Amino acid sequence: MKTKLLIFQGGSGATKTTNEENLIKNGLALRVPSYTSRNMRKGEVDKVDYYFTDAKTIQELNKVLLITITEDWLYGVSVEHMKEYAQKGKTLVYSCINVQPAMDMYNYVRENFDNIEPIIVCFDIDIETRVSLIKKRGESEDKIKLRLAREDSQDELKKVNGAIVVTDINTAYDDIIRLGGIDV
Repeated sequence: MKTKLLIFQGGSGATKTTNEENLIKNGLALRVPSYTSRNMRKGEVDKVDYYFTDAKTIQELNKVLLITITEDWLYGVSVEHMKEYAQKGKTLVYSCINVQPAMDMYNYVRENFDNIEPIIVCFDIDIETRVSLIKKRGESEDKIKLRLAREDSQDELKKVNGAIVVTDINTAYDDIIRLGGIDV
């Protein structure tokens, strides 16, 4: 039986992290941690939520993908971590904001891991709801504008075979479990 990899994709404030944390807290999934050069947010734990490091280290990784927000603000996932986490026997969760990294992860896993089934989960949440949630977590207006400016259309991603599209933050968790075929 294949390990499922839920690839959460959606704009900032779309509740990707909230749903990821709920799946983990309930023992239904493990987070595939990314490396990031951004500052740690309140409540985040190094080597649990992310591997916090510098941009140069991330660029030198043997990685699945690299996401560039700015020259000094990067995210990356190592191949070694994917292999390690796939052997743990739980559903895996990986989150990203942009469509191309989600597609890159989906295609890379599909082509290189016989033991992992990638599933795209698009968080298609309205902008007003997302901006309200971003403000509640304390992001500055400049960071909000930067994040929103980097978002792209999910249309291509929604067409991926088996993709799950989440449109309501109130039912997202249940939709992910039901449509993702996660055993509870």
